[in-house]
Amino acid sequence: MSGATSRVTGTHDVHGTLVSFDLDRALVSGLDDVLLRYPRATTAVGPRLTFIADRGAPQPCKASRTFFFGALDGSTTLDAFTLASEDVRLDVSLPKRHMHAVATHASHELRMGGLVALSIALRLDGLHHLHAAAATTAAGTRVLLVGGSGSGKTTTLLGLISAGAKPTADDVVFLQRRADGSPRALGHPRTYHVTPQTLARFPHLAHARIEGVAMPPKIAIDPRLVPELAGPTLLEAIDVIAFPRVAGGRTTARALPAAEAFGTLLAQSAFGVLPGAPGLREQLDLLAALIERGRCIELNLAEDALTQPAILSELIDIARTT
Repeated sequence: MSGATSRVTGTHDVHGTLVSFDLDRALVSGLDDVLLRYPRATTAVGPRLTFIADRGAPQPCKASRTFFFGALDGSTTLDAFTLASEDVRLDVSLPKRHMHAVATHASHELRMGGLVALSIALRLDGLHHLHAAAATTAAGTRVLLVGGSGSGKTTTLLGLISAGAKPTADDVVFLQRRADGSPRALGHPRTYHVTPQTLARFPHLAHARIEGVAMPPKIAIDPRLVPELAGPTLLEAIDVIAFPRVAGGRTTARALPAAEAFGTLLAQSAFGVLPGAPGLREQLDLLAALIERGRCIELNLAEDALTQPAILSELIDIARTT
C-alpha cells in the first residue's frame, strides 16, 4: 500500500479477486475493515475490481428506495446499486466492476456501506456474504456461528477460543463453491466488536481496544494485537452450523429443522439476495448445501458458557457426530 499526501492506493487480494483502490486519506479509517486488512496482491493475474473513495458532500440519490441497510437507503437500477445517507454515498457498477464512495468523513456508515458494496461486487466472482463467525474447535470441528447483531456470535467465538479453538472470522464470511459443489467459508478480516459485558468476561482483550472508533454500545478490538485471535483464513468444509442465542438457565443445544435453519441463513445474507444482484441461484444452492452437508443446531447461551467455555466446544463437537 502506498500513498501521496492525500491519497492511499494499492491492490489487495480478496480471496482471489484483486481489488485496486484509490482512497482519500481522510476516509481510510472508515474503510480499514472493508479492504485494508486483506493481504497485498502478489500477482497481476486474476479477476479485478476497483474501489475509489473521495471526500466531499455526496449527491442525493434520486432513485426510489428499494432496500435499506442501517441508516443507508439503497436503490437498484439495471446492473447498478446505490447506498446513500446525508453524509455517505456508494455506487456499484457491475458491468464496470467498479465501486465509488463519496463521504464527508470516515464513519460507521461508510464502513458498513463499503462492506455492502464490496459484498455485492464479489458476487461476480462467486463469493457470497454471510453474517457469521467461523472457527475450528480443538477437536477439529469446523463450525459457523450464524446470527444477527446481539445474537452472541462473538461471545461464543471467544468462548471457543478460550477452549482451544482457532478462529477464521468474527462476523463475516464469504461462501464459495468448491469443485464438488460443497461450500467452503473464507473469513473477512476486521476488528472484533464486543459489548462492555463481553470485554469484562475476557479482560485480556482490553489492551487491544481501539480508541476513537464509534460504534456504541460495542467496543472495537484489534485482533492483530491478540495472538490467540489469529487463525486460518478459510474452512475447506463446514461440519456444524450453530445459531447462538442468549438464554437463561444453562447452555444447551438442540437440532434445528432444515427449514428453520435455511430461513435464518437467508436472513443473514439479506443484502445478497437483492433484486438484480448476481449469482442468486448459486447463493441459494450454497445455503442448501450447507444444511445438507452440515449439522444445524440452536445454541442456547447461558452464564455457564462464559465461566466454563469447554461446554461450547463439547456441544458443537457432539453435534458433528450425532
